[in-house]
Amino acid sequence: MKPAMKALLKRNAAYYSFLLLPLTLYFLFFLYPNASALIWSFFKWDGMAPEMEFVGLKNYIDLFTKNTIFYTALKNTFAYTIILMIGSNLMGLIVALLIHKPSKINNVFRTVFYLPGVLATVAIGSMWTLGVYNPNFGVLNTFLRSIGLDALTTAWLADPRTALFCVALVHVWQNMGFSMILYIAGLQEIPEELYEAASIEGADSLQTVWHITLPLLRRVASIVMVLVLIFGMRSFDLIFIMTEGGSAFGTTEVLTTLLFRQGFTFRKVGFSNAIAVILLIVVVLTSAIQKIFLREKDGGQ
Repeated sequence: MKPAMKALLKRNAAYYSFLLLPLTLYFLFFLYPNASALIWSFFKWDGMAPEMEFVGLKNYIDLFTKNTIFYTALKNTFAYTIILMIGSNLMGLIVALLIHKPSKINNVFRTVFYLPGVLATVAIGSMWTLGVYNPNFGVLNTFLRSIGLDALTTAWLADPRTALFCVALVHVWQNMGFSMILYIAGLQEIPEELYEAASIEGADSLQTVWHITLPLLRRVASIVMVLVLIFGMRSFDLIFIMTEGGSAFGTTEVLTTLLFRQGFTFRKVGFSNAIAVILLIVVVLTSAIQKIFLREKDGGQ
């Protein structure tokens, strides 16, 4: 090694040492698990036997040709993610526009709206399942009966027409505060002079939001969209707590609940890892496509 290179490494050794811990954690909790999942997806294994049987691409072929519930799970994953993306972004933006200006009451509202995001998912799922969606004494059916709309009452989490949407709605409520905080940060970066100039020109509130606020929030919106997309694609805990994937009917079965069921219920570890690899590919491709689309909408900046 050249003396100049040695001197450079010695001079920056302290800085490089700070990278040691994050790189180690990145390897242990991301690279190694994903590499293991890819390797195990080529084997037939029950998770307990000392030996694994190499089957090549059989798990992937069976996944696409023999496992009919896979396509239902894939469709539900995209539907769930779309509902989450639209709901979280729209509600987060609306709330941010209403309470972004600093004040004591707005600080209280920010805390209230952000609180669901820090609550335990088990508590949230149980609260909505028993307190809101319960067909006998839940708040939703009780309210409908009280106003004479008994015909609209249903077992919300058991009805194939409503189950997936109802779970996604809870996730929107839980995730709305996260989107709100990001949008508030974006709103606070917009120069106040632009609003003053718009006011002098006679623009009303709606015109100001449409022509100034929303265009300048495009970068923040793209970040929120990508993050919420990833949240939706890998959602598991809330869906499993509230419906366990919709039982044998697969009404709320998504890729994460499917791979969990295949791996831990049916002990098809190799098969479940094949699903995990497909899920990773879907998330990466969808995120990349979305980022490219949003970059083009943003003028390539």
